[in-house]
Amino acid sequence: MKTYNQMTQAERRVAICQDVIRNIHAESILPDGWFNTYFVKDRPNKQEQARLALQAGCKLCGVGAMCICKVAKWGGYNGPLSNANRIDAHLGLSDAFSEEELMRIETAYEQNKFFHSKRLSSDGKACANFVRFKNGNDRLLAICQNIIDHEGDFKPKVEYEIYV
Repeated sequence: MKTYNQMTQAERRVAICQDVIRNIHAESILPDGWFNTYFVKDRPNKQEQARLALQAGCKLCGVGAMCICKVAKWGGYNGPLSNANRIDAHLGLSDAFSEEELMRIETAYEQNKFFHSKRLSSDGKACANFVRFKNGNDRLLAICQNIIDHEGDFKPKVEYEIYV
């Protein structure tokens, strides 16, 4: 098994998504929250802090959930996790995802409420495939499965069904 540092960026995206799915099924992640993560007081060891958050069960947005899973399993981020914002989550994932990829994921997860732009307008329409998922858990499961099935690429125009 490769270490995180040995993985390509695409392999990292797949590994992060697999871990997100595992944590959603374990009810460690309760999506539908904001990217603010008030779960555990900031600690110097961010990997320990992220692990404690998952043990407690934390309510996060889609990209926030991806960031917490990545930091808990592989570390590699020293920014804030408590009271984190979108920029912090993007920085925590920058070694796996481009800014544009993260914006597409946020557009699909948030249903274009906050992140609409001309640059992403065609993706915003494609992300309508995810509107039928009425809660963040199912939407994030579909997004992560999409990334896994496409070997690390997010293809928002592809429709997904989630079986629970």
